[in-house]
Amino acid sequence: GELVTPTGAAIIATLARPHRAAWDVGRAGKEFFITSLGIGFDAYVAVRVNAQSRLRGFPAYAAAVAQTLARMRPLRVVARWEGGSFSGACLLIELGNCNSTGGGFWLVPWARPDDGKPDLCLVRGIGLRAALARLPFVLLAQHEGLRDVTIARTAFLHVQAPDAAEL
Repeated sequence: GELVTPTGAAIIATLARPHRAAWDVGRAGKEFFITSLGIGFDAYVAVRVNAQSRLRGFPAYAAAVAQTLARMRPLRVVARWEGGSFSGACLLIELGNCNSTGGGFWLVPWARPDDGKPDLCLVRGIGLRAALARLPFVLLAQHEGLRDVTIARTAFLHVQAPDAAEL
């Protein structure tokens, strides 16, 4: 499929039409989400974005990515999802119903909010140089198929991170 970013006018036109749609809802512990759930790198980036007030949208996320890349270390995780599993060092796990997160990062580019299953993106633990090399691929939704990236559609995700203070 082809990725399409809606224009502001298209979004307003869609919202103005009387229309009901069923959206998938995810749950992590006692918390619910309708767009995405991030574990690891992208969660740390979101915390940094929310902690500052000067920048908005993509510039805020780009600045937070740069700050987080310099300090982030991969988490050791045991993850299990429909049709797959992973155990080892992990940079990030994204579970999403929407194809773009964080002002333009296409971690789960084929995700749809109404297809019954969120999409998963798992990036294995990679160093700073490898993360920087893969970042343009994520921005262009071209990371599917890269050696350290798993993308899947799944009805569930179970993650354990024994060494993490919080996920």
